Amino acid sequence: MRRLFQEQTEVRVVNDQKSAPTSAIAIAKALFTIGRCVSSPSENFTHWGIYHFSGAPDITWYDFAHAIYNASMSENLRLQTLSAIQSTELNTKVKRPLYSFLNSEKIKNVFDIDPCDWQEDLRHTVSFLQQEVLSS
Repeated sequence: MRRLFQEQTEVRVVNDQKSAPTSAIAIAKALFTIGRCVSSPSENFTHWGIYHFSGAPDITWYDFAHAIYNASMSENLRLQTLSAIQSTELNTKVKRPLYSFLNSEKIKNVFDIDPCDWQEDLRHTVSFLQQEVLSS
């Protein structure tokens, strides 16, 4: 999205699909916690299965794009219009679910891993990317 905001004056983003953005760092931290739990010699781990993990709260892709734009305001952006559209307006053959939020209750109960706050992760990610641009 940041690249699009830098290159284009108008960006259209779907506003009828909800999900929960999840940063790679949050996923890595969750996997590290799980790894420690299942490999601990003091525990006989028996809760094998499928676990979902995602950010919270859920948000539309348009609102997420808007949050990215707001977090990137200090950059040189060409974007003038951020438009909300319906999925049916996309020219794509790929069908996406309107609601793809993952329930993280099981991972919370077994490993005490809370859903990550995507808003905090977004601030950290944008800050990191801005520092990378400044140092290059």
